[in-house]
Amino acid sequence: MRRALSVVAAVALVLVVAPSAQAAFAPAWRTDLGAAANDVAVGPGGAIYAVGYAPPGSPAYAKGRAIVSRLTPSGDVVWTRTWKPHPERPKAFMATAVAVAVGDNGAVYVVGNVQRFNCEGGGWFIRSYSPHGKLLHAGGIQSAWYCNPPGPQIVRDVAVNGDTVVVAAARTGCCGTSALLDGYLRAFSPKLHPRWTTNFEPPGSTPRRWFDVADSLGITGNGAIYAAGWSATKRSNGETTPPGALTIELFGKGGNAKWSRRPGVPMPYDGAVSMALGPSRLLVGADMKGGGIWIGRLSTAASPVWHRTWGGDKSIRAKLGGVAVDSLGRLWLSGSRVDGSDHGRNVFVRRYGATGALHGSLTIDLAPRWVEGTAIATLGSTGFATGRAYSPAHSAYLRGHVWRVNG
Repeated sequence: MRRALSVVAAVALVLVVAPSAQAAFAPAWRTDLGAAANDVAVGPGGAIYAVGYAPPGSPAYAKGRAIVSRLTPSGDVVWTRTWKPHPERPKAFMATAVAVAVGDNGAVYVVGNVQRFNCEGGGWFIRSYSPHGKLLHAGGIQSAWYCNPPGPQIVRDVAVNGDTVVVAAARTGCCGTSALLDGYLRAFSPKLHPRWTTNFEPPGSTPRRWFDVADSLGITGNGAIYAAGWSATKRSNGETTPPGALTIELFGKGGNAKWSRRPGVPMPYDGAVSMALGPSRLLVGADMKGGGIWIGRLSTAASPVWHRTWGGDKSIRAKLGGVAVDSLGRLWLSGSRVDGSDHGRNVFVRRYGATGALHGSLTIDLAPRWVEGTAIATLGSTGFATGRAYSPAHSAYLRGHVWRVNG
């Protein structure tokens, strides 16, 4: 995510650790990448892939380029690739990588958004790389990069299993309808040839014209596709931001919708959602209406097994980054929270056991910088969290970070 690449051996951290986990639950290293690290995934052989935005100090709204880096489990950077359309016109476009997934064969799939400087909205891209960093294939909604039909679009996630690559994207609004969100899924072959497109929808009792978007995807071993996201619970004309609820939808391998359900979690407009698939279960996190984070274990039919809430207090005001499941069946949760010492933001990581008991927590403070936690992935029983330091005064991302958290 960040550009100037360096491995930091000694990091100034403030840790808040659960007593029973104090000896083990702690960051082992930090690697700095580009300007923002937005997502992380683990591939075959323990390869770590992080994606985001570059270069350091780039404004959040202009000029930057997408970045993907491969790291070793010890934090060394193996390679980095950056991209945006028309590099010969550096001020005309910006590109941000927002999600990454890795196939069993080591192919790396990166998705992100493209915007042009002189129009509202934009489009999205998907690119695949070999484990050695060679560009293999590329695609996306290129006409929207140039502000042409089908109009503004964004992408939120990508998942891969076997010969199926699925992207979660949405049609968006502009020019007085900026709140519009109409989510859909698009499937590709490994060579990024489009296969099918299907809408992401709330349960049948909700009007289909109400807004919705899928934030997180998972594909099971038999090819079933789970999409977790947000759907509106009130009508909007595109000018107002309606509240919504956590929504889970199941699709067949061919894109046919099987069911859509709401587990009963009220959410703010377009609140963040993250999902991890485990054996016979879904592990889900969501931003809650009124503040804080809901996390829970659901059955494969989206029925609640257990749930926890955390971070709604004004002294915490937690925001979701991501969830993951490790080899021991534990749920890892990351995000950002209030820094009580300077009223900025810090990264947090929390870990829950298979029955929902808290097994460890820590806070990462890079004062005086504000830092947002963005995602988490696991390798065995170890977590890898991403974040981005930013300057609210200058609306600029300063540096992306990847932490290894031993547990």
